[in-house]
Amino acid sequence: MEDIEKELQKCVRCGKCRSFCPTLTEKRIETRDIPGWDTRTPRGRVNIAKGLQEKKITPNQKISELFYNCLFCAYCVNACPSGVDVNHIIEKTRLYLLENGFAPTPITTILDTVLESKNIFGLDQEDRAEWTEFNVEEIYEGRINRPAEIAFFVGCQGSYKGTLALVSEGISLILDKYKYDFTILGEDEWCCGNPIHLIGIEDDRFLSFAKHNVEKLKKLNVKTVIATCPGCFRMLSKIYPRYLGELPFEVIHSSQFLAKLINEKGLKIPNELETRAGFQDPCELGRHCGVFEEPREVITSIPGLNFVELENNRMESQCCGGGGLAKVIDDNLATEIAKFKIQAFQEKGIDTIITSCLGCYLNLLDGKEKAESKTTIRDLNDLIAELLDLT
Repeated sequence: MEDIEKELQKCVRCGKCRSFCPTLTEKRIETRDIPGWDTRTPRGRVNIAKGLQEKKITPNQKISELFYNCLFCAYCVNACPSGVDVNHIIEKTRLYLLENGFAPTPITTILDTVLESKNIFGLDQEDRAEWTEFNVEEIYEGRINRPAEIAFFVGCQGSYKGTLALVSEGISLILDKYKYDFTILGEDEWCCGNPIHLIGIEDDRFLSFAKHNVEKLKKLNVKTVIATCPGCFRMLSKIYPRYLGELPFEVIHSSQFLAKLINEKGLKIPNELETRAGFQDPCELGRHCGVFEEPREVITSIPGLNFVELENNRMESQCCGGGGLAKVIDDNLATEIAKFKIQAFQEKGIDTIITSCLGCYLNLLDGKEKAESKTTIRDLNDLIAELLDLT
């Protein structure tokens, strides 16, 4: 906790962050009859962290839940007039609570699972490339784990979650269509380490994952790494270099790759999509990494599509509710936030919500069901592949 002492002192307790934190506003709307307790806000969490750091507060399970249900959306970081890095405070307090035996059981379970199996699902590494065998087997024949200009870093969800195979297939079909030299690591790909780092762990438990993935990519002489998952993208582009120095390859998000195809290669989408569409800004892609325009450039290039922005967009976009490990310990909280986000799109008359995040895609589907909405949820990679007649 000594690591965050100076950061804790920056907070002037103004409470501006109270207006934005979705874990407060969702709970207040849901229950209505209870006040918005300050403990559910960034200010409250910072105050509690300061109490823990000064040993004026004793850690317990209730306090732990308050820190682990943070969505890590960085809205408070963006809004804070004092420039407090609330995310760093959350990470280090989570670690303090873990080391004192107060991390929620689902968190210790996922940590043990990742450390042991090298993926968040506890499945065999040999099955990481099994998703290629459904609709893109011919594309990957002789292509897995071989030297190439581009590596597609698939990520745990894109590799193992059947619902998300369409995302991995979509970007693969596009890469193949335009004859790029690309590969995937297959069973040599480990979890990017995001779940470990979100708990505040910076020792070899995290570094071993970063070093492994970088070394495997270096071995294939890769020049560019493409990630569809914003969590993987943030790890490889922002967090790995913090510990390992400049990487020997460029890291881009798939939405940036698609924008380059349109802007630099002159890609024209032949098919129309007549719909009123909105975009869900992924927090880790947007506020954390500053990628806002490229997904919009791709979406607005679709013929027939009427693109509509929500009032709160880009840096002010409201989280879908699925980030920061919060969904692991409080699925109802995550789904409620997604439900309200679905309703915000509906109020604008939006029929189709497009996102470029696997977590957003899944959580918005849960929110859609809870809201009993007919709104269509689409992944950008899969959508573009479909409009190019590749699926």
